[in-house]
Amino acid sequence: MKRLFLVLAVLLTPVAALAGMSALNDKDMDTVKGQTGISVDSFVRVNVGSVAWGDSDGFGTYTTQGWLILSNISNLFFWFAGQIDVGGTAGNSYLQYTMGPTPFFLGPLRIGSVIIGSTATATTQDLGEIRISNTTVIPTYIRISGH
Repeated sequence: MKRLFLVLAVLLTPVAALAGMSALNDKDMDTVKGQTGISVDSFVRVNVGSVAWGDSDGFGTYTTQGWLILSNISNLFFWFAGQIDVGGTAGNSYLQYTMGPTPFFLGPLRIGSVIIGSTATATTQDLGEIRISNTTVIPTYIRISGH
């Protein structure tokens, strides 16, 4: 008897699973909307210890190396919001990242120290700091294709 119930349960399971499903007619299909592509939303904050540019042989009568060091760089905010999609024209296919309405780069940017020195890690001759504010960079899209 237990085997009979087990066999019936196994046989009726697919029927029970399909009981709530029904086919859509053309009128119902007209109201269905689909979308392809991928949405991306990412917020990144970057802090940089230092960026140094050096000249190993100097210039003119200043023949030893010199460095320009930007240190304690902070408040770099990047916001990546948009959609990734694929498409093409005759013979060309593209991957396109379309930016959303949110700015790509948000300020203010702060460079804590601007230093001139004889090495890439010099801390003397500090010229002060740089602050850049009210800055936005808003690209519209990036398109990638093979060639």
